[in-house]
Amino acid sequence: MEGGVESGFKHVEPKTYEKRLYIVKGKRYPRVWTMPLHHSSLNEGDVFILDLGMKLYFWPGTECNVNEKVKGMEVLFNIKNAERGNLPKHYYPREDSSAEEFWAELGGKPDQINPAVPDEGV
Repeated sequence: MEGGVESGFKHVEPKTYEKRLYIVKGKRYPRVWTMPLHHSSLNEGDVFILDLGMKLYFWPGTECNVNEKVKGMEVLFNIKNAERGNLPKHYYPREDSSAEEFWAELGGKPDQINPAVPDEGV
């Protein structure tokens, strides 16, 4: 019969998650999209969430607004708690200079982050 629980009698593969980079953008009502996994996707005017399965990175731009930050944290904690059972750890690479994995996944740390892109027309 199909179904059952994970046990010693049934081989269970660990869950795998697709790596994703989310952008949270919008002045009044922020929206969330996926972006290419590259450091050129980052800019100083928005919030970005890098999803590596059991590691989540929250990267706010220096010019992002409070609505984007709140929505970004909401999305991060929904992924962490609702989808993955509170197992992933979350990190803040903007504040923690030892976050080499964040930059490695994006192709290396750039010399300069792209300037903010206006939220009009989102």
